[in-house]
Amino acid sequence: MLITWNASQPASSDLSTRDSALSHQHPALSTAQDVCVHQLFEAQVRKSPEAVAVIYEGNTLSYRELDARANRLAGYLRRVGVGAEARVGLCTERSLDMVVGLLGILKAGGAYVPLDPKFPKERLAYMLADSEARVMLTQAKWEEALPETDIIRIMLDRDWQTWEGDDSTHAGREAGPQNLAYVIYTSGSTGRPKGVSVEHRQLAGYVHAVLERLALPEGSSFATVSTIAADLGNTSIFGALCSGRPLHVLSTDRGFDPDGMAEYMQSHGVDTLKIVPSHLAGLLEAAHPERVLPQRCLVLGGEAASWELVNRVRALAPACAIINHYGPTETTVGVLTHCLEEAGKNGKPPIGRPLANTQAYILNADLQPAPVRVAGELYIGGSGVARGYLQRPELTAERFLPDPFSSHAGGRLYRTGDRARYRLDGTIEFLGRGDHQVKIRGFRIELGEIEMQLRAEPGVREAVAVVRDGPDETRRLVAYVVQVEGVELDTARLRDQLAHRLPDYMVPSAIMVLEVLPLTVNGKLDRGALPDPEQAAKDLQPSYVAPRNPVEETLAGIWAEVLRLERVGIHDNFFALGGDSIRSLQIIARANQKGFKLTPKQLFEHQTIAAAAAVAVPRLSETQAAQPQSDGQSVPSLPARVEAATDLPLVSLNREELNALPLNWDDVEDLYTLSPMQEGMLFHTL
Repeated sequence: MLITWNASQPASSDLSTRDSALSHQHPALSTAQDVCVHQLFEAQVRKSPEAVAVIYEGNTLSYRELDARANRLAGYLRRVGVGAEARVGLCTERSLDMVVGLLGILKAGGAYVPLDPKFPKERLAYMLADSEARVMLTQAKWEEALPETDIIRIMLDRDWQTWEGDDSTHAGREAGPQNLAYVIYTSGSTGRPKGVSVEHRQLAGYVHAVLERLALPEGSSFATVSTIAADLGNTSIFGALCSGRPLHVLSTDRGFDPDGMAEYMQSHGVDTLKIVPSHLAGLLEAAHPERVLPQRCLVLGGEAASWELVNRVRALAPACAIINHYGPTETTVGVLTHCLEEAGKNGKPPIGRPLANTQAYILNADLQPAPVRVAGELYIGGSGVARGYLQRPELTAERFLPDPFSSHAGGRLYRTGDRARYRLDGTIEFLGRGDHQVKIRGFRIELGEIEMQLRAEPGVREAVAVVRDGPDETRRLVAYVVQVEGVELDTARLRDQLAHRLPDYMVPSAIMVLEVLPLTVNGKLDRGALPDPEQAAKDLQPSYVAPRNPVEETLAGIWAEVLRLERVGIHDNFFALGGDSIRSLQIIARANQKGFKLTPKQLFEHQTIAAAAAVAVPRLSETQAAQPQSDGQSVPSLPARVEAATDLPLVSLNREELNALPLNWDDVEDLYTLSPMQEGMLFHTL
């Protein structure tokens, strides 16, 4: 008997009963797949034009203002030839520009191709060429980091006067629900990224279904801390803008500063946050980890969650619903959810039941349904299955199959490659991959792409990449290479070459040179016999140089603790020793607690103890922040002076209001008394 679950079946375990507000059903969006997502946004503009739409670093746009800016941009894009099925590169950091650009492209009828400006030039050039984009929206600060191309390049933060006179209130009529909304690139086993084509009807259907499942009250806010180059953030971006809710767009620096994140979330009372579990675990290093968590709903996605993390969140924020959300990019953001109300110890938390208009099947090798509690491969059907891979018909045919269980002509199944099984209660449990695809910090990685790039290097005869799970539940990419006879490989140079072609999350933290790759008796690679990467980290350390002052000594102790090494010298490189963006969160938080402020940008640019210590800023305690005057009176801290001058909390002030304050901005010592969030606002203003 075929076992399948869809939204018509009971799913009471998917909603928290501990918070009555969460059980309130949001007014349903149209379930018909006859609209485009920007039309759902425009419906909210008409309903509540003055409601806050987007908040970014103290700046806000109402729904009316955001719509007007996007309309002007859309008019200009149509003037330069953007229409239905036209792909437009969107290469920005998280910002107001990102949201305006995204909506402007959709309103013009085009499809956006999200690009991370920190990707290597070669990778960006490939994605632009493969998508056949003829226009790219970006920001002036990234101009030098972008590849040389002949496509039209528009700076959203500098060229706004170019389209200031445009208005395109009729924009988007050239595109229909069956047209592309976006093309998003994922790692490819052939060595090149592949573009997943998602249509408006699939995205609109997901937005409706996930809002229905989350059942948040009207007016509750969303926050996004994800790169636009992955679809994880689409839950928050479109979930907010298509339902009239405020969207908090957190900057990259804020999203990787545990204490800055805690300050922001508490000050703004963010209701809903979707985040990668490993990212959240790093942020919980904050001095007040409970402040990192949203008030109502935490959505975990992008990689498998652990019971250890879930139980910790439950202890820190008992009133916050925890939703486990699963879904490949090829099935439009997400397809399964489960509210994790119970505590757990063994295995992984369930990934739940399908959203509306979605079906999940667990099939054996013969594409026959697997019995309950028997492992099989997870297949997804229904309205969320994407169009396919852009310009890859053979790969599309391999992964997108005719749906033998569908009563609708043309129904398709997406073969996920994930192993899963049904539990007795009908929920689905994720068991791992059936191939060498992995997830690192929420990014999907085909190990074959890394291996192919390594084999392309002169002197490399064989290469294999693996993921190692650390004792602290972190995951680490490690590569092993066999060199051509007579060649001496420089592993540091290999990593540097990979960094010019692959995103940082795909560059192995360690590369070990082996004489031969270990094989089984059958002649296959024996992955279990590959050497321990911890030894690789020790081998990569240069000659040990001890700390020379208290700051270096403090940072060296923190690095050794986070990286689980006996000692770290002042010239050792953080990333070469196994550090990554998640471990950098721990470094930043623990340095802050020891009295030294480091930002994510500083740690990335100053990767040794000696370099980081030179830019670490001593943080004054609250007692030190108020220095006594000659008459015995204390000098109020800068936040207190700002608030006294305006009768408003600092976090509510915009750029113009801050510039108008009668304050001495040259008093640098007072800047040390600011929280990371407040400091970021002031430096952004200055």
